[in-house]
Amino acid sequence: MRSTRVVFLIMIAFIGISACSSRDKASPTTTAPVDATSTTTGPIVVEHFESDESGFYDLPNPLPKGNHGDLIRVQPIAGAPQGAKWQRIMYLSESVAGSPIAVTGVVTVPDTEPPPEGWPLIAHAHGTTGIADTCAPSVSLGGDGTYAAELKFLSGRVASDGFVLVSTDYEGLGVEGRHPYLVGVSAGRSVLDSLLAVQQLSDMRTAPAVGIVGYSQGGHAAAWANQLASNWAPELSIVGVLAGAPATEVPDFVAADSSDTRPLLQAREVLVTAGLAASNTDLDVSDALSAAGLEVLDQLDEGCEPDLSPEPALTRVKLTETEPWASALKSNVPGTTQGTAPVLIVHSRTDAVIPIEQGEAFARRLCATGQVVEMRELPDGEHVPTAVPAYLQGLEWIQGLMDGATPVSTCS
Repeated sequence: MRSTRVVFLIMIAFIGISACSSRDKASPTTTAPVDATSTTTGPIVVEHFESDESGFYDLPNPLPKGNHGDLIRVQPIAGAPQGAKWQRIMYLSESVAGSPIAVTGVVTVPDTEPPPEGWPLIAHAHGTTGIADTCAPSVSLGGDGTYAAELKFLSGRVASDGFVLVSTDYEGLGVEGRHPYLVGVSAGRSVLDSLLAVQQLSDMRTAPAVGIVGYSQGGHAAAWANQLASNWAPELSIVGVLAGAPATEVPDFVAADSSDTRPLLQAREVLVTAGLAASNTDLDVSDALSAAGLEVLDQLDEGCEPDLSPEPALTRVKLTETEPWASALKSNVPGTTQGTAPVLIVHSRTDAVIPIEQGEAFARRLCATGQVVEMRELPDGEHVPTAVPAYLQGLEWIQGLMDGATPVSTCS
């Protein structure tokens, strides 16, 4: 895989926070791989890669025939947090257009025997890392881990809290094809299918109830997974969904004039334009992006952070006011229909990247559908650092629901 070209400042900030947790202070150890000796999943023969074997991200040609969520490949990864084991997975999913695709991710499992009822299972949807293959968290774990900061933080909780974590890369990250950034159906399917795939690992014993956690872009993905679950994966018993500082208001996110100077966020219009076009052949990026924007897109296809100059503008049109882009943006806003599970929204009052008003709009929309929603406001904290308390509160909340607690609704 291509090496990371630049340090992604957003995730470095997250890593700095994660390093302060008690689990991260323990020395990482190389542990035995997750046991995955079974070689069949229905009609699919699961491929097993050694930890140092290359080619994991080269897609099988043709893709094996099976159902979405079927496991395709597994590969152990060294360097997991103490008391846990990491393993890459590749599994079948389906594009928005209905074509079979392969998606990758990482499974983190406690390095002990599961409880009699099986491990609680939680799916993780990560925040924005970019759209190039090198930005995939599962790829990053093979390098310096810069783009796997959230995954590493949550993996550090697995042994102490006693649960299995599955973290999807999303469609188009890691494997060929452009990532459909903030395309709800794509993200939601990737999350749900990761939950189906992890349960097919040999000797994987999980409890019936599952949870979903996501922050920022991941909050958008988690919201869509909840909305799609009853039709896409009705066999899953989802008890709760954390949508931390969720990027649910896609038109507002694109139109925002953020004071954040990080190049990746400054290029958000390019990211979203490319993502929409990746999932809809009727959309052409050249109709919306300027020459400068197309140049930035080329950079984003190769690395995780573009080299931006102050001028000129990256778009030729205003996406929120120009069809068919305006309608495409609106179609990826979740919350218009009730989801399967109650939702917890955790959002900082001083978030400048995704203002709390956007989280409040999502909550109001969900409440109108009859969804059980709890909105928690943090008094302060910038966007990236607030991911830590959001994830910690979400994990505690989901564990409480798994133990029989009744979810609280803050809907008026």
